[in-house]
Amino acid sequence: MSNSHNHKYPFSKNKTLIKDSGEIHCYVGQPSCNVFYKWILENLEEQLHAGFGPPHPPLTKISSGQMGNLGESMAFLVGRFDRFSSPHFLAVLGGALTPFNSGTVIGVDIMIVYLDPNGNVENDRLFIQEMKTTCASDLNYSKELIDDYEKLLDTTKPSLSLMSRVSSLKAKLNWEHNYPNDLIQRVEDLAQPCVESCTRIRLLPTLIHDRNSDPVQALTHVLTEIQQQGWSQECIEAWSISLTRLEQCLLHMANRLPFSP
Repeated sequence: MSNSHNHKYPFSKNKTLIKDSGEIHCYVGQPSCNVFYKWILENLEEQLHAGFGPPHPPLTKISSGQMGNLGESMAFLVGRFDRFSSPHFLAVLGGALTPFNSGTVIGVDIMIVYLDPNGNVENDRLFIQEMKTTCASDLNYSKELIDDYEKLLDTTKPSLSLMSRVSSLKAKLNWEHNYPNDLIQRVEDLAQPCVESCTRIRLLPTLIHDRNSDPVQALTHVLTEIQQQGWSQECIEAWSISLTRLEQCLLHMANRLPFSP
């Protein structure tokens, strides 16, 4: 296990290499979960219109959909300030854009496109990040990540397939971001009909959980099962993001209230 501290932002990352399974990157609050929680909430509130007030009366519990939205927002923020801090990474988000909504957004949780600015297409990447947020100590919910990635390869449900997801990504990049045709083609080329040929796609199964639970065993199982779907070990990297007293953190976050986990 290697440990790298991010001094600029309030989290650190422990990277664990599991033999024959792959890498697990564990993000935790640094110097404390209190500081990490405050940083997350401040970043979420920065995006809100001044007229968008917190729920009144305050929520006493939150829906599973909002729990997922908040988890996606946390994962995006961590990635944005760590792995994907370069301006050459473009994130396409779902529920992370609406962390204070109770409903879920259908589709891949997060997709991140990297097209090499020097035109070296071998360096192009498409990151597909699916995540699950759970407050349960057993982390069994992590197994749902296996199904999320299996859907990408399910030819019986073309609307959920990798090709369908990349098609919607092309439309978004073209219609919303005005990408030129040559860059759109590079994005399309990242997804190939045979999973063994998708060498420039990276899968990031991500688990948001309570810091008191050890994610390594659960995510090792996830890594192993996704490999059995045909993905190579080099194409998969699991993430763990944790907060102490996660259930209370999410409730206070939904109410946009300070909290000391």
